[in-house]
Amino acid sequence: RLFPEQPYDGWRGTGQEIANRLAQLIDWADEGGGTYYRDLSVNLVRSACTAPAGPPRSSRELLRRLDKNALTDLWAGHERAAAIAAFKPEHFDSARQRYASFFDACEGQLDGDWAFEDTDCGYLLLNELLYGEETSKLGRFLVEEFKQYLAARNHQGRQVLLIIDEFSAIADGERVARMIEVVRSHGGAVILAPQAYEGMGGEQAAARIVNAAHTILLHAVPDPEPIVKAAGTRLVVEQSLQHEAGLSTDLGSSRQQHQLKADPNEARRLRTGMCFALGDGKAQKLQIVAAPNVR
Repeated sequence: RLFPEQPYDGWRGTGQEIANRLAQLIDWADEGGGTYYRDLSVNLVRSACTAPAGPPRSSRELLRRLDKNALTDLWAGHERAAAIAAFKPEHFDSARQRYASFFDACEGQLDGDWAFEDTDCGYLLLNELLYGEETSKLGRFLVEEFKQYLAARNHQGRQVLLIIDEFSAIADGERVARMIEVVRSHGGAVILAPQAYEGMGGEQAAARIVNAAHTILLHAVPDPEPIVKAAGTRLVVEQSLQHEAGLSTDLGSSRQQHQLKADPNEARRLRTGMCFALGDGKAQKLQIVAAPNVR
């Protein structure tokens, strides 16, 4: 399957699962007064997704539900109806406009007819020229969707591999680190391909992801030090000789010293097709066999 040529169905699963995915779409404030409006919008979206009639199955249905009269009708006869009635019309407008902006940019490409469980291989292209500033939001949505698929909808227990190329475009270290833990516990695997250490969501997030990774393939980068440390060090004997007036005194000393198993300067000089493989406290420099040209 090929996205966006074949629109993806982003509305599988329970109402709670859909609400969790939708929460990834908005760059919510984490502190200050903005958290109040974040909480209001999240509550409204959860109410829209967990209504007794069932969850929304399209973006159009979600936006229709983010209306005070529509949502009150959906919860008529239930305790939550009173809480929904207490929201102000501007609260509904704010939440609806946030999501309408995103879904307008997607142009129905999350209202398709296939999901991860329907295909053996899927390629999802997130074109920044097409989605603009919504690209990272769409990426977060699809990462959350993959996590939920693997945890709740992979009924056949298939072995699954997720590859995220140009990872820095959607990097959110905290979310991705949690996703790696979930994927691993359900028998899946993830390959992340950032261009630089800092491209994994900042130094703290990058350190967490490196610590969660089992194997690292390091190609030439200007600043390899934070990554080569993952392979650890080895003890080597360093020798020194004394000189006087440019002549050796035949006196010297030896001492054991820790050195990185993967030399950072070697990493900087790696040619195309070469890399260091790091894992399990080991390091090995590799030359990758070039794939044949296909005409």
